[in-house]
Amino acid sequence: MDSFPYSMCTFCPKLCRSVCPVAVATALESATATAMMSAAWLAAETGVAADPEALALCLGCGACTRHCKHHVPVADLLDRASGREAPDRPDAALKPVGGPGADVGRFTTCREGAVAAPHQLACCGRRDGFEGRQPDAARAVALENVRLLDGRAVACSDGDCAAWLVQHGANVEVR
Repeated sequence: MDSFPYSMCTFCPKLCRSVCPVAVATALESATATAMMSAAWLAAETGVAADPEALALCLGCGACTRHCKHHVPVADLLDRASGREAPDRPDAALKPVGGPGADVGRFTTCREGAVAAPHQLACCGRRDGFEGRQPDAARAVALENVRLLDGRAVACSDGDCAAWLVQHGANVEVR
């Protein structure tokens, strides 16, 4: 495995930290893309496989990739380093949308192709079975989304995401 693409993140000032739903929700340094890419870089440099736990907190939503100022395909590289198959990643974010005075905003998910903006998390926490692999981190992501929604009623076309968020206290209806 070529270590160069991983080294780009190893020496980066963590510009993507604020868009990673897991890093934001858990406040764990080990959940930042930089930390996981550093583990993968070390594995590539030494030839010793990266500890799967060091890469396990990646949700695979691709928010880090979309916000990387150096155009590093972070999410795909982490998938490769962990041995996971890279899923199709739409340019995405989880956010309420709708004009002023709208009674129920439309809630778009990481599967629907919304574009992330500052202070929006990129996924509800359920993507590709993450809630089964990392239940505490997935729960933290859901609760952070509930906090960001701040009681606003929103609609979501993805029943799984809506149910997950409702389970954690969000005011979400399926449309």
